[in-house]
Amino acid sequence: MIEQFKIPTRLNTTSIVLMAIGAVAIGYGAIAFGTHGGEVGARFWASMLQNSVFFLLISVASIFILTATSLAQG
Repeated sequence: MIEQFKIPTRLNTTSIVLMAIGAVAIGYGAIAFGTHGGEVGARFWASMLQNSVFFLLISVASIFILTATSLAQG
């Protein structure tokens, strides 16, 4: 059973562009808000921590679901 999943070129390009836009937005936010001391900087880094944990949870949950379905087929 040989199955290969090939990502379409348009989808690959779109995902790379969206990742670049996200990296630029995070960089801008870190420079504009993260370098300030006090409440503004602390709020920026706290929201970055919360967002990273949230999206990490989504990624780990999807990997778990893929693993469970793969094992169930075995």
